[in-house]
Amino acid sequence: MYDPTQRPAATADYADEEAFLFAFETHVLWKALPAFEEASRYARDRGLDCQVELLTDADGHPELCLLARLGGGQRHSIYRIVADTENQGLVHEQYAVHGGYTRRLPAHLASIDSSVLDKQLADFFMQAFGMHLGQASAHPARRAYG
Repeated sequence: MYDPTQRPAATADYADEEAFLFAFETHVLWKALPAFEEASRYARDRGLDCQVELLTDADGHPELCLLARLGGGQRHSIYRIVADTENQGLVHEQYAVHGGYTRRLPAHLASIDSSVLDKQLADFFMQAFGMHLGQASAHPARRAYG
């Protein structure tokens, strides 16, 4: 039942860092990971060398990385979603080797949804490789998570 006194998830306060990190990891695993994997498969089918990794940073916080490059001898362009424990949010980070494009977009956990992820992934592949993701982000199976 709707409770108007409840704050929306976009501005949720978590009791402690552990509760926030659990919420972040849940969002990443259920929503972002499937989107990253799907975009990575689509790009691999079109000749890019792509991989998706769920890593732990130096502080022990989880982060999701999509690494992509044109060939084996080149450096990776990277799209990461990292936890921002201080603000109980996250940062979408994108770096494209070609052109040196870098973007950091601070956001709430609610930004891990299908429409935001579709846009961020599309922007990343366009900036890094001039590639349109096409129908990859519109897959009906993934829409169930968004």
